[in-house]
Amino acid sequence: MRTPVEHRPTYHLSLTCRNLSNCGCTAAVKHVRARASTTSLPANGHPANRAPGRCLRSRRGPVPYCGNVRILRWFLGHRLLRRSTTAAACLLAVWLLVASILFVYPSASAAEPARADAVVVLAGASSERLPVGRDLVRQGYAPVLALSATYTPGNKDTDSVCARNLNPRIVCFSPDPMTTRGEARAVARLARDRGWTDIIVVTSRYHVTRAELNLEQCSSVHITMVESAPQLGPGQWLGRFVEETGGVAAGLIRPACANPV
Repeated sequence: MRTPVEHRPTYHLSLTCRNLSNCGCTAAVKHVRARASTTSLPANGHPANRAPGRCLRSRRGPVPYCGNVRILRWFLGHRLLRRSTTAAACLLAVWLLVASILFVYPSASAAEPARADAVVVLAGASSERLPVGRDLVRQGYAPVLALSATYTPGNKDTDSVCARNLNPRIVCFSPDPMTTRGEARAVARLARDRGWTDIIVVTSRYHVTRAELNLEQCSSVHITMVESAPQLGPGQWLGRFVEETGGVAAGLIRPACANPV
């Protein structure tokens, strides 16, 4: 003899069943509130009006629901995970492409320097930047070599030149703060005080875009960027991509100078 069992009102998901092909449910999750009813259960535990593996339709509408929600949760969870992973991979690929264009192949890197009032060498990686600046002065592109002295480990070669400098054609300056933004302000003041109208700025290839952005925000002089070639591995390039992306974004959001000098 079957025993009547009273069921309380519950919420079910419309996409859960043991056999999705028999479900006719849509991919969206819909909540259906079943009316309280009395259902007789046979010995096998399945409702009398529902065969195993089939969905039970709500009396309130045509949307069916099933008793087992685990399949739907697994299906939706994995689908959302796949979509999230695909979206993240696409964003990463786009960022790497843009970063490569901006920091590995900057537009200014192909510029041919013309005669200027001074060659300015920015601080950092002095072992690769200082020789490029010296060669430009030696080739007659400018009569003055301006060096950013920070007295930090990465700027050792340039700092040693400034520490014993007696050459009037070499001008050393100390940026405050010791950042690209600080250098842009210092270069702008130096150009204004000395009456420079054209300068050549030397920095590493990955740093060209950010340095040019900050310098143009602070100075109205004509600026030609010349790159030095860094020797970096893939991991080091990736680190530079992250750092330079943050620097460029900061420069766009908050300019290094309110008005060019």
